[in-house]
Order: sequence, then structure tokens, then C-alpha cells
Amino acid sequence: MTRTASWIWAARAIALAALGWVLWVFAANWSTAREFMSPRGLAVGIGWGAPAYALLSVLLVIAWRWLCGGYATRPRMRDAYAVWARAQFAKYLPGNVLHFVGRQTLGRRTGTSQAALLWASVMETFGLLLAASVIVLPPAMSMGTAAVGLLVLLVSDRWLRRLPLIGSRLAELPRLQPRRLPGLLLPPFLLYLVFLLANGLILFGLASGGWPEIDLDPAGLIRAFAVAWLAGTLTPGASGGIGVREAVLTLELGPVMGHGNVAALAILLRSVTVGGDLLTAFAGWRQPLPETGSGPESASEL
Repeated sequence: MTRTASWIWAARAIALAALGWVLWVFAANWSTAREFMSPRGLAVGIGWGAPAYALLSVLLVIAWRWLCGGYATRPRMRDAYAVWARAQFAKYLPGNVLHFVGRQTLGRRTGTSQAALLWASVMETFGLLLAASVIVLPPAMSMGTAAVGLLVLLVSDRWLRRLPLIGSRLAELPRLQPRRLPGLLLPPFLLYLVFLLANGLILFGLASGGWPEIDLDPAGLIRAFAVAWLAGTLTPGASGGIGVREAVLTLELGPVMGHGNVAALAILLRSVTVGGDLLTAFAGWRQPLPETGSGPESASEL
């Protein structure tokens, strides 16, 4: 077993252990959390939270479509939505990368080149991580974080080109040019920022509905969501961040709301996001895709 595979299996074990801990905390505090986790409470939370999460996913589609156009003509919005929405639920499969594979496979039917699709997925991951970091860090550090992030992106562009599989794809594209990065990355970055902030507000809405007697801080819950999202995303092999995000939320908000309550809240939030992803996948499969693409577009210099 290679060192990389060993790290991935270790991370999966951590994610499973984290999920088990959250479920144990929830079960141990069932007497305080059961009212919130009643069938009615679940129905109400999922009933409004899942559609809201599905609608917010449109922001990610718009951003992904924008990034696809960095090197070629952008696919039609309905085609971009069909590709992204159909593939997204695959993130819950082992490995947490199959949604990217799905985009590469289905994206060919839009006429977008494989290189441009790969670049869009890499930039999406980078942009979401940067947006979450800006939310988590103090305001004074946000500008510095963005500057460092852009520098890391430029260095990563050169490093990724040396990897066996990714490099062969990115070799078709010109290197990143610093002068064009702000105009290319700022629109999707702002969409990612809105997406994460709005998801933090969904968490706040779920908590307010379950425990109206607790004085909750919206900014605190938004930050907690961003921290949990970062932890889940950065844990390799944690499918959809399951286990890691719930454990981080429980640790962060437990001292304020009670660990049992937060474990219940984390489980409800996961139900909301899975439900939203199911709605998104259903909408994506309802949207037809061309049987064959028109062929890769020619790359434009960045």
C-alpha cells in the first residue's frame, strides 16, 4: 500500500470514528434532543431546508460554468446545470472525488474540452476553500488570505502540471497569467462566499426552530458552519465530509447549546444537505443533455 493510500484509509477511519462519536453523543443525550428530532421537527426542518439548499446549489453551477469559460466558450446554462447536478451526488460515494469524474464524463456532451472541465473543478475547490477561510479568519486577515491564496494558485498551476494524470490534461491549457486572475476568479469567489454564508444561515434557522429559548448568534453559527465545511472538505476520503463536519459542529457549538442538542442539529443539517442534493440530482436528470458534444473549444490564453 502506498503512502498516499495509507493516508486516505487513515482519514476514512477518522471520519467513521467521528461519525460514531456524534451518534453516541446524540444517543446519550436523547432525552434532551428527542423533541427536536421528532418526526414533525424533522419534516419541518427538511421541508424548508432541503429546497433552500438545492436552490443555493444553482450558485455553484453558475460559478462552475463561468470557470469552464476560462479557456473556451461557456456551455449553455441548462447543459451546465444538467452536468453539475447529475454528477454532484456522487460525492457521497467512497473517495469523495467521483462527482469530479462525473463532470468530466458528462461534460464532454456539452462540447467543453476535458482540460477546461478539469481546470474548472480544480478552481472550484480552490475558490470554495478560500471563501470558507475568509469567513473563518478575522476580517483583518481576509485580504492577506486572498493574496496568499492567489500566490498558492499560481504555484499550484505549475505543480499540478507535473502530476501524471492531471498534468497531461492541463498541458493542453496555457499557464495562468496573474493579470487575468482577478477578473476570472472574483465572480465565482463571490458566489462561493454567498453560498457558504447562506448555508450558515440555514444552520441558524434550523437551530432557531429547534431551540427558540437559546440566544443564538447568527455570525457564530455561520463561522461554525464554515469551519466544519473546511474540515470535512480537507479530510481526504471523507465522502461528502460525513462524520467530520458533524463532529466539528458538535465540538464548536456544544459549549453554547449543549453537545446533545448540537449532535441532533448536525444530523438534521446533514439530512437537509443530502435531501437538497437529491433534489438537485433529480432536477439535473430531468434536464436533457445533448447526446454528443460539438467538440472541444479552442483554448484562450489566460
